[in-house]
Parts: sequence; C-alpha cells; structure tokens
Amino acid sequence: MKRISRRGELASILSTILIAMTGIALIESKLKEQPSTSEDLILTPEEIRSLPPDTIPVVILRELRAYDSKSLPYLVLSLVLERSGAKYALGYSSAIIDSPTSLHYLASSIEPSPSNPAGLTIGLYGAIEASQPGVKRIDIPAAGGLLGLRVLCVNRRHQERFSKLQDLSELKPYVAVQGVGWGDADVLRSNGLQTYEIDPRSYLSLIDQDRVDYLPRSLTSVEEECGPKARDLAYRNIALDGHLLLAYPNAWTFAINQQNTALYEAITRGFERAYADGSLKKLLQDNFFSPWLKKHLDLPNRRLLVLASPQTSAVRKAIPQQFWFVPWDAIDSGAVQSGKDLCKRNFFMPLC
Repeated sequence: MKRISRRGELASILSTILIAMTGIALIESKLKEQPSTSEDLILTPEEIRSLPPDTIPVVILRELRAYDSKSLPYLVLSLVLERSGAKYALGYSSAIIDSPTSLHYLASSIEPSPSNPAGLTIGLYGAIEASQPGVKRIDIPAAGGLLGLRVLCVNRRHQERFSKLQDLSELKPYVAVQGVGWGDADVLRSNGLQTYEIDPRSYLSLIDQDRVDYLPRSLTSVEEECGPKARDLAYRNIALDGHLLLAYPNAWTFAINQQNTALYEAITRGFERAYADGSLKKLLQDNFFSPWLKKHLDLPNRRLLVLASPQTSAVRKAIPQQFWFVPWDAIDSGAVQSGKDLCKRNFFMPLC
C-alpha cells in the first residue's frame, strides 16, 4: 500500500509540474512585448487561470474587426501597463463579443465564469455610450479626445458639396449615417442634424450608393473607412470631404469591472505617467498621424463646426482638462476656430 501511495504522490507531483509547465508555455508569449503570431494575441480562459497570483490578466474585447498589435486599444494598453510598473498579461478575448454583450461580461466578474466565459476584463468604448451597472469607466481619454474630431466620408460625386458651407445650420438639410446605438447619433440629432442609423457593417454601402449624404468619422478611423482600405472592399465611390471638421467632446475610454481595483489602479497610474512623459502623445502621433492622413486631411484649410449636447457636456465635466489633447478651453473661448488654429497646437503640428 505504501508503494502504491508513493506512486500516487509521485504521479500527482508530476501532474502538477506538467500543468504548471503547460501554463507557463501558454502564457509566455503574452508576457512578451512583441507577439509573433495572431494566436499570441489571444488570452484564453485556460491561460488566465494559469497566471501567477501577482499578475493582472488584461483581456481586451475582441470585436468583428480584425485584431492585431497595432489596434488602438492594444497599443495604448501596452504603453500604459508598461508605464504602470505592474505585472500583467495582455491579450484579446478568446471569443468575438459584440459591444452590448461585452458590458454584461465585464459587469459579471473579473475572471472566467459562466456569465463571463471569455474572462473579459477590459473594453474600449466611446465615453458617451451607455454604461452598465457594475462597470467602471476610466475617465482618461485613450486617444486624447481625437474621437470627437470628425471629418466626413462622402460620395465622390458630391465631394465638393460642403465647400461653401459656413455654419452648422447649413448642414441640417443633409442626412448623416451612424451605427445603430452609437451615442454620436444622439449628439448629431441634438444639434438638429438629420441622422439615419444602420448596422455598422452597412453604412459604407449607403455612402457608396449615394443613399445618404455623409458619414462623420474620427481622425483615428477615417483612413480605414474613407481611404485605400475602403476601395479594397470594393467601395469605389467613397471619398473624403476636404472642408469641414465637426468637433464635440468625446473620447475613447476603457471600462472594467467596478471591483477590479488592481487593474483600475495600474491603468490610471500608467496613463498619468504616459501623459506626463509625453509617450502617449508620441504613440498617437506615430501610429495615427499617417502620411495618408496628413495629405488628405488638409487640416489648415478646414472650417471648425462645434457641436454640443447634454452627453458631451457630461463627458467634458468628467475628464480633467490635462488629459485632453483637443484644446476645448481654447475652442470654447474662441481662440481656436479652425483647423489652421489647431495647427498651432503642439499635438496637431505633425498633421499640418
């Protein structure tokens, strides 16, 4: 019996070692700064459970769009977590999750569970989007507020339609398109702008077919949706309006489970350091102020149209001024009234 017992103990020990080694092998790539393959970007529930107790799992919402190490949430989280000094493992969720479902996952638990099967711990959302009980928004802009600076995707047959437009009232006869449920649609309507909502997978088709007049997109996504990638998707008639810049306080902000204190403190600390040392500004300029954007945006010659709503006022109030790269104080005072004025601001100079 003793021999059998010892063999059982030995088998148990070997099994434990094997599980530990497997776990280490699974998560090793997530602890590296440069993932080598797409699979390295996924953090599965099994890998999450294998993490050391002092390591924070940072599982990013993976949506329908392609995921890679150059996406806004991955780039920014990589930087702020590194600046935080915390021990962490970073990766995308093992499952593709839509935005409303993801908020339910985040609210339910901070680890893999029946109500959060992917072990999701963080998502990036527009600050004016509806929240969820149990979810805490981190009120620091991931992109300095670039989400609130919008240029217009239009049909190339009407590319000069807005060339003479001088104020917001002249935009009211035209129809904008937005994704269903986007908070931005409410902002447009609050300012008297006709807005049609549709599944986000279809709005480019409406522009391409000339069924709506314009699609406002942020500076962080306009190249993908109005540039060469749109043509690659066979949208041959989509172009960029070269005259207007819509502006309203909005920001990409991260949201987590309200009880995830370790992750909240790490991200907040990392953001504060990344803003202070200029590394976040450099990351955004290097990765999103592309040659295509600089050439086609023509920022100095754009007219600034400022929008306001109860939602944007709440966002402005919630986010401290030092975390905005968009100079809202100067816009409010009238010191910044055009793209040319923005070009005088350090953050926007590379675009000018």
